[in-house]
Amino acid sequence: MELDFDLDPKVLQIINEFKTLDPFEELIRKMAQETLSASARIQELTLLATQVPWASYLRVLCLMSNQELSLNMCQELNRKIQLIVRSLDAVSQALWNQRLKQSQQPPEVRLDYSSRQRSLSVQGQSVDLSKKKISLQLLSGLAGKTELTVDDAISLLWQSEFSPEHYHRLRMGVHRLNSLINKVTGLGKVIEVDSQTVRLRPEVRLQMLDF
Repeated sequence: MELDFDLDPKVLQIINEFKTLDPFEELIRKMAQETLSASARIQELTLLATQVPWASYLRVLCLMSNQELSLNMCQELNRKIQLIVRSLDAVSQALWNQRLKQSQQPPEVRLDYSSRQRSLSVQGQSVDLSKKKISLQLLSGLAGKTELTVDDAISLLWQSEFSPEHYHRLRMGVHRLNSLINKVTGLGKVIEVDSQTVRLRPEVRLQMLDF
């Protein structure tokens, strides 16, 4: 969950078979099953603070922070983390700061892209892109850089200026590519898109093999 991998359905099935879970384990189960709304997460965190040691509480905060899509919510979670860490003794602070630094910096993910073979190699697994023109063009545009502006991406893909229709098509193209990579490798989103940019996630490195 910390690395944003999809859990195997068998894991989720096994989780449901546990009958007795402590408060920490029960919250992890709910997060794994993605049954918590944003408001429910806040309520669960409030209750958990009085039921578990600070070490367990910090682990949950870090996990939620890594998964959170809302910038405001992520900032609030990180604020809670820092408040707790600063309340600890100097030795514990140093240990936790080192641990937090490691947990909040996912390991590098390398994508090897070949335009000639029309494929993407990720962690030893090959993603076939032979019939995915938009995906191929997106990867070519991102080769050697970490991001494209939305305008540049639309121009690259359709030789057109920005329009709401093209922006929607761009978002769908990124979603399909992420889904294709996820289906083969289990990785979470490797490419992100917002109103301004299309970008690789910070831990992702894209390498062209045809240079």
